[in-house]
Amino acid sequence: MKQAASVALVWILTAMPAAAETKYVVPAGQEDLVAAMLGRGEELPPACRLIDVQMAATSIRGTYRCEGSQAPAVVILVHPPGTAPAFTTDQFAASAGGEVPRALLDALRERIATRESSWRWMSTTGQPPDAPTDVGSGRPWLPLAASCLAMLAVAALGSVRARMRPS
Repeated sequence: MKQAASVALVWILTAMPAAAETKYVVPAGQEDLVAAMLGRGEELPPACRLIDVQMAATSIRGTYRCEGSQAPAVVILVHPPGTAPAFTTDQFAASAGGEVPRALLDALRERIATRESSWRWMSTTGQPPDAPTDVGSGRPWLPLAASCLAMLAVAALGSVRARMRPS
């Protein structure tokens, strides 16, 4: 009985932080806005052109071909704060993959900052991060934890009753 209780307690404690973590995802239908922010059809300094855009669940990846460079320049946009960003705006943290010219990063920061006002990240709960939420919605693990604690209480009560029975 004690082993089952300790296993349940460990499970609750490890499940709570994972369930409480909120991730922000790229919403559908934003392809034209993303293309405009990343410079589709335009030459950006220093003579770079957008050649590919990949919109994943939690990131946007723009690949550029820059004149005089053999390797493509890659810029990855995620929800701020991001890790080791090359630059940030109100809605994005951008990181550079490979050698990305500083002039391209500066041009992208300016383009994104002037166009991002209509962008809204979606949280894993399906709501924009600035949307009002219900009191309990930030704690999806709470009903699970309460259920587990109730089961532990019932198990402990059963154990106490079994010990009190005359043999």
